[in-house]
Amino acid sequence: MRKKGRFFITGWNVTTNQFEYSIVYQNKVKAMGEFSEGLNEQELAILVSLIQKNGKKVSQVKYSISPSICIQLCFRDIIEDTLIHPQFMQFLPTEQWETCTWERLLIENANIDSSIEVTHPEKPLWDNPKINKEQLIAYLVCVAPRLLPFVKNRLLTTIRYPHGYIGKECFYQKNKPDYAPSFVNSFIKDEIDYILCNDLSTLVWLGNQLALEYHTPFETIGSDHPLDIVFDLDPPDETHFLLAVDAAQKLNKIFEELNIIGFPKLTGGKGIQVHIPIMHHHFSYEDTRLFTSFIASYLVEKKPRFIYDRKNEKESREKVIYRLYTACRRKNDDCSLLS
Repeated sequence: MRKKGRFFITGWNVTTNQFEYSIVYQNKVKAMGEFSEGLNEQELAILVSLIQKNGKKVSQVKYSISPSICIQLCFRDIIEDTLIHPQFMQFLPTEQWETCTWERLLIENANIDSSIEVTHPEKPLWDNPKINKEQLIAYLVCVAPRLLPFVKNRLLTTIRYPHGYIGKECFYQKNKPDYAPSFVNSFIKDEIDYILCNDLSTLVWLGNQLALEYHTPFETIGSDHPLDIVFDLDPPDETHFLLAVDAAQKLNKIFEELNIIGFPKLTGGKGIQVHIPIMHHHFSYEDTRLFTSFIASYLVEKKPRFIYDRKNEKESREKVIYRLYTACRRKNDDCSLLS
């Protein structure tokens, strides 16, 4: 099945009769390639006439034209930002060229349920950098192959921001709402009907609901065994982020000696989490509790060092809090690392 997309004309090669088509990419006009197939004689004559009348001749064989003529192309696939075998389908006289975006192209060609419609795609969600709703959903489409395996068959809690992150107003959502489409699966536990984000359609639907944060337990449904261990390195505030970096480096040295690979990620705006994936059904929560408690105790016993606190203009001893998430299913054990 051939894919489709909306573009605008930005050039014409008189010699080859190839037309340059472009798209809005990261808020800038980006040339995507050239096409010549698909136009009948009347459409070809109209397009040439419009370019000659409104464009600019930049050489003996080439014209350029400012974005204005919107068209729809079909193509086989997109490989490395290039359309494979593009063909003209139709003019789009009512389309504004600013809406012919790379994000829209990705969303409209994603393998999602046909009932999904991105509402208010231009809605601003972040100020710095400026990111709108359409860009968020296109991002979810791109990262879905890597994200979905980590949320599949896990009870999902989302944090929704109805006015985007700009407004800061947010709320937690655990229960699947009554208006959720039929393709959204769920699982009932403790009288809560949790959403299961098992496919791209559900992920895009959640993005359209402005779910900006996704939280899952460490086990999948029907299992009592964790799938990873997490060390949460939480400095006192953003100005002491390097404390978390130092703590992560200390963890890494220990893991290297044990032939363990940890994966760090930024979290909470000021801290670092170090994740250790573990085999399914291989360790119990009590097993992971023994491991995390040992590592934390070992680090806490390390000789602390002093840092210079510019804010208070004096030397002070700072703490990085380790939260051992998989030590217990219902409770996080905290211990302090003097760094």
